[in-house]
Amino acid sequence: MKQHVLLAVWMVTAASSFSNASAQGSSTGAVEIGQTYTIESKALQESRTIHVYVPPGYTSTAARYPVLYVLDGQNYFVPAVGVVRYLAMMDLLPEMLVVGIPSRDRLKEYTPTKDARSPSGGGIGPFLTFVNDELFPFIEGRYRTLPYRILSGHSLGGLCVLYAFVKRPEMFSAYIAISPSVYWDNSVLARIAEPAPNASAGARKAVYSSVEGPSDNLHTRTNAEFARLLNARAGQQLRYRFATLDRETHTSLWIKSFDDGLRFVSPWYVPEAALNGGLVTIRKYFEAAGYPLSESLLQKLAEDFYAAGKRKHAIEILEYMIAANPKSADTYHGLADYCREDGQLERALAAYRKGLEMAQASGNRTLVELFTQHIDEIQKLMAKK
Repeated sequence: MKQHVLLAVWMVTAASSFSNASAQGSSTGAVEIGQTYTIESKALQESRTIHVYVPPGYTSTAARYPVLYVLDGQNYFVPAVGVVRYLAMMDLLPEMLVVGIPSRDRLKEYTPTKDARSPSGGGIGPFLTFVNDELFPFIEGRYRTLPYRILSGHSLGGLCVLYAFVKRPEMFSAYIAISPSVYWDNSVLARIAEPAPNASAGARKAVYSSVEGPSDNLHTRTNAEFARLLNARAGQQLRYRFATLDRETHTSLWIKSFDDGLRFVSPWYVPEAALNGGLVTIRKYFEAAGYPLSESLLQKLAEDFYAAGKRKHAIEILEYMIAANPKSADTYHGLADYCREDGQLERALAAYRKGLEMAQASGNRTLVELFTQHIDEIQKLMAKK
């Protein structure tokens, strides 16, 4: 069963205040942000609803996408989609699918044990079985996905996120635990994690967790204690960040933590060792990770290198992009600009001229004028030498 997920924006005003208004707006429809499906779960022995968002360009390309799974989807699906779309629009994050998983009984589904305050707890096992055995095949059988899954949760959902990392590390590549309830059942998660082997063994993992502060209570103390446990295991195969957000509360820290967490666990992360080797080591890193070097990521890396004064690496990347897509006028323009700033005027002139050919072929008059202007500027600079 599939339904549309709609986001409606309402404006409520006093009718008497606008009784003399000469112009009135009219609705032309709702804003659609995704679709709702119903899955018959054998693991949970009930029907479960999920929400799915796909990026704007999904239908016009053959690209595959990482998937972000959001717990408590009835509350966090819509804001999660908003943050993901904005960060992708700003090229701070790759475009990705977002799957919201509404909870039914979060005290049961997100906890590993029963607690004196909640005897219904301890249902996290069947819930993760539902996600792994039923939800993953459902999503990956219907959508073009990459082998990069992110799990995000808040409070008890954050506890579920960290438990999944400790006990089911094969399920996800990255984890965002926002103010997780690690105090549950006298910090049972720490006792579960303590004797466990390094959960990241054999695969790169990224974990972000946060807590509100500054404060000194059971919730913040147990989070800090669990952070020390994970910090001791961080290394080449595990990236871990624990953030204390000052002047935030258990509920208000979500938006900052989610933004910070997404950037930290992003599939676009490149370790310093790989960056230092330029394009060769970057390609090796992503080949080993099984994640493709998209045009957007390459463009971002080139811009980062250029901003850091590493023009050689930036030019190398743009030349690689042109080899892969020789008809991109924009890439020729970027290459020419970088060569020009690096004092390589002949290479810049050749790139501007090639870009002009691409712009003329596509009929882009704005780019034709821009390339023509730059060619004239370069020729004048060369004549002075």
